[in-house]
Amino acid sequence: MEDTGVFQTISTEPDEFSSEAIELAEVLIVHAAEAINRIRNRFEMTRITFNDPLTGALGRYGLKKFSVAEIERAKRNLSNFHS
Repeated sequence: MEDTGVFQTISTEPDEFSSEAIELAEVLIVHAAEAINRIRNRFEMTRITFNDPLTGALGRYGLKKFSVAEIERAKRNLSNFHS
C-alpha cells in the first residue's frame, strides 16, 4: 500500500497507550487509508471514462455530457447550431 499521510498521537505520560489502543489505532489507520485509495481510484476511473488517457480527448461519455450541456446552453440562449 502506498503512503497516504501521517498519523500522529502524543501523550504527556509514558506508556499512556495500551496495546489494545495501539492495535485499534492501527486498524483504523488501515481502514482510513483504504477509503482514501478507493476515492482516488473512483476519481481516476471517472476521469478515464470521460477522457482518453493517452490523448486527453473526450471519450464517449465525455462527448455525451459535453453535447447535452451545449444543447441546453443553446436552448437557453435561443440559438441554434446552423451557420
